[in-house]
Amino acid sequence: MTHKPDPGANPIIARRWEELAKLPVIPVTDTTLDDAALFAMCCAVERLPFWTLTNSPSDHQGKWVARLGFGWGPVEITQNAVMADTRAGCEAQIPLMGQGRWTFIPRHDCDEPQIVGVWI
Repeated sequence: MTHKPDPGANPIIARRWEELAKLPVIPVTDTTLDDAALFAMCCAVERLPFWTLTNSPSDHQGKWVARLGFGWGPVEITQNAVMADTRAGCEAQIPLMGQGRWTFIPRHDCDEPQIVGVWI
């Protein structure tokens, strides 16, 4: 059974849930993250959502991939990701990108070379 928020209870959370539910799933691990777990992570106050932008990661050579993750505490990377042939095409698929929701932080020197940066 899929847990979805009551839109009347918190319309902002409900809208975020709807945006996340539209994302395609690109399998990145053997563990499937179900809708209820993803929603619980989104709603947890102490969790910070972010998108890690990569160029040609080992599992999707030649593609731009942004994976949704949550920080503050143990970092968790979800099964939700967007993928495109170009950086602009990939970033355009990130929910709320055009609304000023995200700030880009370029990769750190110690990051893996395929990591371009993080939208936080």
